[in-house]
Amino acid sequence: MSDLRTESDAHHVAVFRDGDAHPLVVQNAPDGGRPYLHPIEAPAGAGSVTEDQPGHHPWQHGLYIGLNDVNGVGFWSEKLWPATADLDGTFSSRIVGVPRTEVGAAHWAVETDYLDPQGERMFRDLQRWTLRDHDTRLELRLEWTLTADRDLVFGRYDYGGLFLRMPYRDETGGSAVDSEGTNGPANRRAGWRCGCRYRRRGARRASRCWTIRATSSIRCPGASTTSSASVRRRASPDRGCSPPNGSAPSSTASSWVTPI
Repeated sequence: MSDLRTESDAHHVAVFRDGDAHPLVVQNAPDGGRPYLHPIEAPAGAGSVTEDQPGHHPWQHGLYIGLNDVNGVGFWSEKLWPATADLDGTFSSRIVGVPRTEVGAAHWAVETDYLDPQGERMFRDLQRWTLRDHDTRLELRLEWTLTADRDLVFGRYDYGGLFLRMPYRDETGGSAVDSEGTNGPANRRAGWRCGCRYRRRGARRASRCWTIRATSSIRCPGASTTSSASVRRRASPDRGCSPPNGSAPSSTASSWVTPI
């Protein structure tokens, strides 16, 4: 495991391998915005597995939590979708405590107030993150706690929760395969997802591929959830996507990993 160090202020935490100038992971906690992780770098230095604010979905930010309907208030499209802007709430987030490191791991926390359209707080979100660097694999673990200021009803929606925005581009030859056998973007649960970006090097097409795994659990009472995800660089990058460790498609996956 590599030694890690952090640099932080009230609204950011950057995690570095010792001796590296470029961070492995950056936690963003903007005042007036939702918290999110971007970039998350592939462990072998092949580039970021996250994308921030693409032009067609500017409310999507790397790895983040998005909620669509809480007492009829939206916390997904950040008032950027005209049809629902009047129903959207807002956020205020900040880093809490002092990030700490140990051999091969970094820990930090971020807190967010979720505000209704009138600016009154509905609930508070506390995210406690741990990054473990296994050299060829990064593991992110999240403990997520919600504390309500009023009675809340979470509406059913086709997408939401822990959400990953990946730099997937079908038109440039990218591919994305998941544990359920889907090839391409999908709004569905998946235990892992492999994404590739292809580039032409002379007569040879080179690829950069990553496998994402995600798991989650819910503990009651206290509205607390625990999730983890790992990012692994594929050992044979020119072979494209394949199931990690030979695993077959599974219907028991437990978290969304969605690159649309």
